[in-house]
Amino acid sequence: AYQGKIFVNPKAQKTDGYQLSKAILLDETSEFNAKPELEIYADDVKCSHGSSSGSLDENSIFYLMSRGLNYKQSKELLINGFILDVIEKITDSEIKNLIKNMIGLKE
Repeated sequence: AYQGKIFVNPKAQKTDGYQLSKAILLDETSEFNAKPELEIYADDVKCSHGSSSGSLDENSIFYLMSRGLNYKQSKELLINGFILDVIEKITDSEIKNLIKNMIGLKE
């Protein structure tokens, strides 16, 4: 689940805000609920939100398999790439490394 909120104070003119939620659905029972919120009390702002979800791209899996990886390795590489995209945005290196260790990725 994703619930994010951008709040813009009336005095915060010229604010630029954007939120994005993305999810990979790994099987038929997977669900993703997104509830982005924009609470804007200023007139001169640029704020938006986006959300996307879906399964792994079979064309990407096919491409990786054509380069010598098997199906399982291809899926793992795509999933790890998705996860690392998020983890790399964490600025606290201790927390970043803790999460990497928890999911079995190297520091």
